[in-house]
Amino acid sequence: MPNRREHIKCAKRLLGSATPVVHTILDQNIRLFGGRQHRYFTHNLDTINSIGILLGPQARKEAILHIIQDWGLIQKQDYAKVPHKT
Repeated sequence: MPNRREHIKCAKRLLGSATPVVHTILDQNIRLFGGRQHRYFTHNLDTINSIGILLGPQARKEAILHIIQDWGLIQKQDYAKVPHKT
């Protein structure tokens, strides 16, 4: 499971920007429930839609990207050679 820094790096490379609070929201229960168990509470469509309402459509995409990374469908090598968008 990628750490917050890796989620932010991936978002910057693939989406052109990152909103760190997205990752704070998605991983808010790690300390309470552990690395895998926290996903049951925040890695779902309700949380994705709430992030979209609160922070906008780009943040919603970033939340989806975060979850896809946690599932292991996007690996570091998938975005390592993508130029950083500014």
